[in-house]
Amino acid sequence: MSNKLVYISGMPYWMTPEGSFMAAEMKDGLPVEHYVVKSK
Repeated sequence: MSNKLVYISGMPYWMTPEGSFMAAEMKDGLPVEHYVVKSK
């Protein structure tokens, strides 16, 4: 499952599969995909 871009009060955030929100980084007016790598 991938991250989903959502807007909260006009600001873009990534909604992670775990249900948390992270601010989206913008580059040239487009959101940059955010990846989280988990290790054991």
